[in-house]
Amino acid sequence: MGWRVPGRWAPRGAVGAAGGNSVDASHRLDGNLTVKAELELNHFALLAAPGITGDSSLTLASEPNADWAKAGRSVLLWRTTGVAAQGGERSRSLATDAAGRYLRVRISSRQGQVLKLAEALPFDLPLPSADAGGDAALVQLVEIPEYGTVTVPTGSSLTATAWNGRFGGIVSFMADELQLDGSITMDGRGGRGGGAAKAGAMNCAELNGVADDGYAGKGEGLEPSHFASIWLTPAGGPLNYLKGGGGGSCSESGGGGGGHFGGGGAGAHEYWAEGDGRGLGGAALSYEPLRQLLWGAGGGGAHGNALLGSAGGAGGGVVLLWTRNLTGSGVISANGAAAEDPAFLAENEAGSGGGGSGGAVVVQAVGELSCVRATAKGGQGGTSATATGPAKNGSGGGGGGGVVKLTAKSLHCTTDVSGGPPGAISPDALPDWLPKAGAPGKSL
Repeated sequence: MGWRVPGRWAPRGAVGAAGGNSVDASHRLDGNLTVKAELELNHFALLAAPGITGDSSLTLASEPNADWAKAGRSVLLWRTTGVAAQGGERSRSLATDAAGRYLRVRISSRQGQVLKLAEALPFDLPLPSADAGGDAALVQLVEIPEYGTVTVPTGSSLTATAWNGRFGGIVSFMADELQLDGSITMDGRGGRGGGAAKAGAMNCAELNGVADDGYAGKGEGLEPSHFASIWLTPAGGPLNYLKGGGGGSCSESGGGGGGHFGGGGAGAHEYWAEGDGRGLGGAALSYEPLRQLLWGAGGGGAHGNALLGSAGGAGGGVVLLWTRNLTGSGVISANGAAAEDPAFLAENEAGSGGGGSGGAVVVQAVGELSCVRATAKGGQGGTSATATGPAKNGSGGGGGGGVVKLTAKSLHCTTDVSGGPPGAISPDALPDWLPKAGAPGKSL
């Protein structure tokens, strides 16, 4: 017999495989797993038709390939993005929103591209809306491997595909026993950072605009139409839309840090004090991680002359695990990435992007959960430099902290959801010009 997390179900016995890693297929659907070096887990699928509350069947899209989705396999149904937002919000509870909702369910049968599920859908699974710019799927299906014993030795790591605008951004599996001495990491694999301004034009009084016209890109958050990869108004500019950091738009101004459970920090002021133009930090969100999960948001890109500004850092992804016991001296992380420092060519030529926000770590254990630490930290903002040190303008804001939720009968694991620091700045900078640190997230 398998084990059960309350309200869930047990892994089933069957034969499985896991690439070039050591697998004993004597029990469980995917056997035992010993990780060598770095291993990417999970496969992904998209929908060809919406899923409706109360239905128990889903139709898969032809891409990406979903041959893995077979009868008996567990999948995660995850509403990854899709929230209407008003620009400039500083905080919001998502308790009544559908974004982030997820369900682990077993496939009972498959005929062609149609899956029959073991239970009815408790919420809708929509297709991307027409205004999503065509580059973001609101719903993805994630393969959930089921192992007996998973061993992650020192120096090895488990991860998964980074969010690419359609799928990814989460590593997830079930295991009877998890021996973790290496790492399980989704650092920098969440929402993408906004690009640096594509032109040197200054837009010091405007909050939204086209990135080609001197507005740096906003970081990726919950509303796909406001992410700068699609280069549409208002995909660039200082205004944040929920958790995505705003981009700089005026004379080497810095990008804002992405937000998650902690708000992102604003970027540094522009050089000439003709306007503000710095990216605002992403909003602080709240939700219940056993019901909803979100990756961290990208930081906003920076403004710079001669295309010298730097892009924002990517947010941390999601780690979602179920196990009977987790033991060892390893680390679980979903940290936001730091923004890169722009290349220095001349004084006051380039602003710096904001840091990505921390993602989410959720581990549900029945008995023991012991590790060195579980982290969802915000990334650091980039630093703009002069010939003698940090500039007095242009550095990026820090990313906000994410969320860590650990449940077990016996829990021994340090958590860190600190906000990212801002980029460095000259001591003679005016107080109002300073970039801001990201706020800490939550350990629940």
